[in-house]
Amino acid sequence: VGVSSINQVITSVIGTIALSDLPEKETDPYSFSSIFPGINDFPNGSHNIPGFNLEPVENSFSFDDFSSAEFTGGTLTLTIVNNLVIPLGETDIVLKNGDGSDIVNIPTIPGPINPGESSSGNLSLNELSLPGNVIVEVTGSSPGADNVVIDDAARNSSFTVNVSGSSLEVSSATAKIPEQTIYEDNMILLSASDSNKVQSATILNGKLIISIDNNMAVSSTVQMNIPTIQNSEGALFETLLNIPPSEPDIYYEIILNDHSLVMELNDQSVDYNYTVLTMDSGENMVTINSTDDIEISISLEGETPDDDITFSFFTGRVAPQNLGFDGKIDVESESNILEANLGAGLLEILVENNVNVSPSGAPTAFITIPELKNASGEDFSTTLENMSGFVSQSIDLSGYSILMTMENQQLNYTAEVTTNYNEVGSYSLGDSIFIDINVAGLSFDEVRGYFSQDAMVESNSISIDDSTKIETAEIKSGHLLLDIENNIGIVADINFQILEFFMDGSILDTTLSLTPSGGSYTIDLSDHHLYLDMSEDPQTINYVSTITLPDDEEMILSLSDSIVVDVTMTNLTFESVTGDIKPVTIEIEPVDQTIDGLPDEIEEFEFTEVEMIIDFDTNIGIPVILNLEIEASNPSGEIEISTVTGWDITADNHVVIPNAENLINLFPDIIRATGEATVSGVGTVSASQYVAGTMTVQAPLSFSVPDNTQIEIDIEETDLELDNEVLEQVTIFFDAENYFDFGTQISVYATSDSVQFGTIYEDTLFTSTFTPNSTFADSIILDPEKIGLFSGDKLFIKADVSVSGNKDENGNSIPSNVLTSDSLNFIIYGRIEMVVDPSKED
Repeated sequence: VGVSSINQVITSVIGTIALSDLPEKETDPYSFSSIFPGINDFPNGSHNIPGFNLEPVENSFSFDDFSSAEFTGGTLTLTIVNNLVIPLGETDIVLKNGDGSDIVNIPTIPGPINPGESSSGNLSLNELSLPGNVIVEVTGSSPGADNVVIDDAARNSSFTVNVSGSSLEVSSATAKIPEQTIYEDNMILLSASDSNKVQSATILNGKLIISIDNNMAVSSTVQMNIPTIQNSEGALFETLLNIPPSEPDIYYEIILNDHSLVMELNDQSVDYNYTVLTMDSGENMVTINSTDDIEISISLEGETPDDDITFSFFTGRVAPQNLGFDGKIDVESESNILEANLGAGLLEILVENNVNVSPSGAPTAFITIPELKNASGEDFSTTLENMSGFVSQSIDLSGYSILMTMENQQLNYTAEVTTNYNEVGSYSLGDSIFIDINVAGLSFDEVRGYFSQDAMVESNSISIDDSTKIETAEIKSGHLLLDIENNIGIVADINFQILEFFMDGSILDTTLSLTPSGGSYTIDLSDHHLYLDMSEDPQTINYVSTITLPDDEEMILSLSDSIVVDVTMTNLTFESVTGDIKPVTIEIEPVDQTIDGLPDEIEEFEFTEVEMIIDFDTNIGIPVILNLEIEASNPSGEIEISTVTGWDITADNHVVIPNAENLINLFPDIIRATGEATVSGVGTVSASQYVAGTMTVQAPLSFSVPDNTQIEIDIEETDLELDNEVLEQVTIFFDAENYFDFGTQISVYATSDSVQFGTIYEDTLFTSTFTPNSTFADSIILDPEKIGLFSGDKLFIKADVSVSGNKDENGNSIPSNVLTSDSLNFIIYGRIEMVVDPSKED
């Protein structure tokens, strides 16, 4: 938006020239003897001087302020100052040229002019030309005087003519020119052809060009004021220009960008005024004429003289403009849609008018889309009035239809944008008006056309709701079930992909032929590999189903129906899994171990050092945490339990059972191991991995043996028969080697009935004591009474072994160590003495 360049040339004539007043200047003296030569004949003394007419006398006179001047006004004052010894009467003064020709007569100066007095006469200078040098001729009379003392001083006495001027004006002169002032006040009308009417406008591109021809011989300044132009701070434009004397083609260019034009809508003019002030020529004589002038050209123009002045901001009336435009909205589809009934959709018209700051004067847009039809079959159209700032309009396209040809798969829109000249508006002309037309959320109830695109693509995912994070997995078995409902009833191919399943380096990708009624399909997942993103939470298996429609025939699709694909994975088992395995706890089936290696004879011994160890062997690459319960029980129903908690056998496979001596001291017949194993962590698990364990009890054994600990020895029946009537004495010898770390006492008892052991009816055969780690030899003698015990039908023998443990220096029991090589060796042999009667044969 702008206005045409404007120009105006003003010729300012200097006109009547005012000169400075002439200060009073006197001529050379006119002496007594020159006006009355006869005075020289008077001797010195007192004389009566008769009246006489002055002899014409002349003196040259020069005007200091001009060398020539043609006056149009002013007054020249001539004053006679009488310094004679006699009075003067009426006096006439004539100004003459240097050649003696008269210039002008001064009006008669009346007399008398007494000695010491003066008298003046005024000469009007109107239409009078004067040279700079004149002759001042004086004529007149003197009434004379009596008793005048005549001497040389009287003879040399004189009078002068003093010349001054005031209010001097000339039409031309060569003179000392004081300051002269020329004032102009006018306007420049904007071009009547400009339809844009300015109230206020910020200039984007504009210049003020002032061209001056100074046709005067004096320098000057030009004070230029243009109140219609204001700077960015609102101050009225003014500038001062220096003009050299007699200088043509003086050029000033002033950039007006960011200045403003301010005017009335009904007065489209640029007001200006200027004052030309000539410089005082000082002592220099300058020739000047009232017709001399200064010619000033004032131009407002754009970048070039032919360019309009343009604006960045404009308030006023903008000429009616059609800012219309058109465009296309591509229907992005590989199919060719001929007709479509819209079930839903939104047409959004977004206007961002940064030009109009208020609705007044804002444009109106009329928008049509011929391919879009309403329910009556009429072309879509809408009107947006007085668009300023942000304007949006949304049109629900439900019930509309689209009609397109095979050749033109686009929606074509036309927008007629017009401005309102009848309103005063404000416009930010550096900004723009954006109109964006979008179609979004289209859904079709029914479509007719040729479908060559992927008509239906479904991307979905199956979430794995499990704390185990799988990185890779080898599938042992499983099936993918696809149940497809073909509610559209078309014959098509469906391509199914699972992006995380691979076999032989390729993703799972299969294409199925879809029948009009749909169907169920099974995909075997055996030997596939699964790759998942460990950073996902939850992890997902993503699948894409793409239904390809035939593209070589026109079809009508009712899109209110659909093809439904239901995806299910069943019976999925893994050969191996790599990832962050969630804790999996496996119950350990009870394992019973029968214990039959401990003799009954040491039941009263207390084991103090027993090392029970389970050594595990596993090829599982992630932590396996054991929680075990070891239960020992004996036939008496006593139970002792030891536990192992949180043992990672992948870090240390050597599991030591705590408190093993408590289990063994129970003298169990069964040790039962139960518990659970927890597998978790980052790594790989597979079906081929295993865990195996071996339990060992390590010797030597260390016992704590209390005093008088009894070792039970089984009762035995002996078949030894001795005849106490024949045998007089039986001596039993024995050698003992005790390699145990404890003392032993052996008592041997006999009775004819085994139930009598431990009663008063048992007989003691002998008692012997063996110290620890020593050898011993001894014998006992069986008297006839003891021999008689062996004479019955039956005899039962029972040995009681009593063990005494070791003690420290304070008498406290300390453990005794038993090695597998330790033993108590006992050798018994005898000697029998009998009485033989030779008289008896038997």
